[in-house]
Amino acid sequence: MDEAVASGVSLLSEIRKGLANKEFQLHYQIIKDIECDKIYAVESLIRWFHPKKGYIPPLEYIPPLEYIPIAENTDLIFDIRRFVVDESFRQKKLWKDRGIDIPIVGINISLKSFCYFDLVDDIERKIKEYGLEKEEVVFELTESGFITEGENLMSNIEKLKNIGVRIALDDFGAGYSSLIRFMELPVDFIKIDKVFIDSIICNKYIEEMVASIIKVSDAMGIIVVAEGIEEKEQLDKLWELGCRLGQGYYIGKPMPAEKIEELLAENNG
Repeated sequence: MDEAVASGVSLLSEIRKGLANKEFQLHYQIIKDIECDKIYAVESLIRWFHPKKGYIPPLEYIPPLEYIPIAENTDLIFDIRRFVVDESFRQKKLWKDRGIDIPIVGINISLKSFCYFDLVDDIERKIKEYGLEKEEVVFELTESGFITEGENLMSNIEKLKNIGVRIALDDFGAGYSSLIRFMELPVDFIKIDKVFIDSIICNKYIEEMVASIIKVSDAMGIIVVAEGIEEKEQLDKLWELGCRLGQGYYIGKPMPAEKIEELLAENNG
């Protein structure tokens, strides 16, 4: 336990140093409109490139210290949130100024920092600072957060929606929401968890569940994104079931902003 505590303190120090030294970057993963084969959005994902340890995943650090959960126990999580939001907005404005057609940036931030009292004012101020439209930004939250975080989370979601910012429910189906609970959630998008997509070709029951999710979401005016698409057969099946947006390694791995631009240039060329 003493070693774990010491390692945690050391990791916090390295996170603080890493933020100051610009060791953190954002990579972007494409969300594609399956029907017209165009980019619908990109999702921003934090990456830490340590000068000695190399790439450190946010939730898979070995020894078993995950830097996002560790940071959530301190005010450092708010520094990480500010970095992710600022960099996502800066990159979106850069693309917009260059005439690069990426309509939406989806942003993942920690549930704890999403519940903080200054969140909505901070986001609204930054949207104005970067000259973006609120419709160009979507914040993604995991399904479990709606259960564990309670009133503060729901209050901030309602405030964001009132100013025109949209919300996506990430990893849908991997949590604990009942259908009734799902119908009550104030979200604009749901992202069907990869665990369903993995089995959609070989498991008829999973296929029927995904089809039902798509139908119910359509009836409620909620946009569906399928996550974790790794094979053409999965993409074809989702299209057959009525899903119009997809994300996953088959469509594109997370990549730096310049690689997204190169990909777009190749497609347009």
